[in-house]
Amino acid sequence: MNRAYYIQEYYPRTGRFEDWFYLLYRGDTSPIYAYVIPKRELLCLGIGIHKTAPPTFERGMARFKEWLRDDLGFRDDGARRREGFSVPFGNVVLGEGPILLAGDAAGFCYPPTGEGITYAVQSGAAAAASVMEADPPRAHGQHMAAGRPARASMSRSPRATARRTE
Repeated sequence: MNRAYYIQEYYPRTGRFEDWFYLLYRGDTSPIYAYVIPKRELLCLGIGIHKTAPPTFERGMARFKEWLRDDLGFRDDGARRREGFSVPFGNVVLGEGPILLAGDAAGFCYPPTGEGITYAVQSGAAAAASVMEADPPRAHGQHMAAGRPARASMSRSPRATARRTE
């Protein structure tokens, strides 16, 4: 299963940031996206990375902070905290036998953005409907059928197609 990684760091709040979620698509920073989330006295800076696509986290975050400094007055006073998480994508597995999987656990993620909440809600609803509408032994088959539209949507993604050829 492929994985995208999201790493974020928290810095003292400096610069000209409103209380908005800033989502930025900058290929020199991240092959996925970068973001800034103001949180009271801190700024959460994050980037998405993939092990097969440049840049590395260190290089991408350095470029991101340079851009934020030049355009928005960000000052790097040292990260207070760093955290990260992985998001699986590209190989949807809805479960086996009596086990049903949904959302990230099933591998649902839109590769160009790392967005997964839409797929989590849709596949979770499909799993719940499968359990409610089917005999327990047939629930898995119902869930497999219900998950096909989301899986098809992901496979049409240009990024998903590109990743399959790498």
